[in-house]
Amino acid sequence: MKIETLTEEDFKRRIIGDWAHYFNSNPEELSKPGSHYIKRDSLSDGRVIISHVGSRTFVQYGPDSEDKILSFGKLCPNDQVVTADHLVSYFGNENIHINCLDKLMYLYPANLKIFTPDTGVVVRKLQEEDQKYINELNNSCTKEEVDNTFLALDEVGAWGCFIDNRLVSAVSYADWGLYGDFGVLTHPEYRGQGLAKAVLSAGCKEAIFIGKIPIYRCHITLFSSINTAKPVGFSEYPTTYFKQEVLEFEPHSPQIT
Repeated sequence: MKIETLTEEDFKRRIIGDWAHYFNSNPEELSKPGSHYIKRDSLSDGRVIISHVGSRTFVQYGPDSEDKILSFGKLCPNDQVVTADHLVSYFGNENIHINCLDKLMYLYPANLKIFTPDTGVVVRKLQEEDQKYINELNNSCTKEEVDNTFLALDEVGAWGCFIDNRLVSAVSYADWGLYGDFGVLTHPEYRGQGLAKAVLSAGCKEAIFIGKIPIYRCHITLFSSINTAKPVGFSEYPTTYFKQEVLEFEPHSPQIT
């Protein structure tokens, strides 16, 4: 079934079922408070990801952190919902730190609102030959903004907003299986003009057409970014995967028992 034909309840069930499968769980378990620990061989360098899915929490860790995380997990009651603060308190600020606190929003296709920019502003799909424009846009923004956006032509799709042949806002989305994971970047001189909404809505329209559910991740206090996504149609669905906390152990942090 195409995602644009789903009712909103079926849409939420599709998301819940997909994340339940990803976390080797089931939809019923996600409604029960508690935490589950999953080793991910792809995680290294002390990285720990806490994913909040419905009432359930999944603590994902790499092989190098296994002993530390499992020693912590043995202390927790079965119904304990673990958060980043628990790990920082247990291991100590000198041994582990919170890297980012992200929220996830989803776009139900019927809620998509297309934003059309003013005359003279061109919104179009980006091609390989547009890399020079992306480089210029990246150079106009801070390293943190560029790193958080992951703007790239080799993603599933990328769209740009041009003024006088200058790329002033752009979006790309990565392949997250059922989802298209969006990031948007706007030139500092052109912010607050609705240009980010224009490229974001164009990219979302394409993602929905190819069968991807658009998702939008950003830091929980990055309110300007949140205020870009919500008018386009992104919403929070607390019963789904809605929050992600990323931590990192310091190199050679001691084992705590």
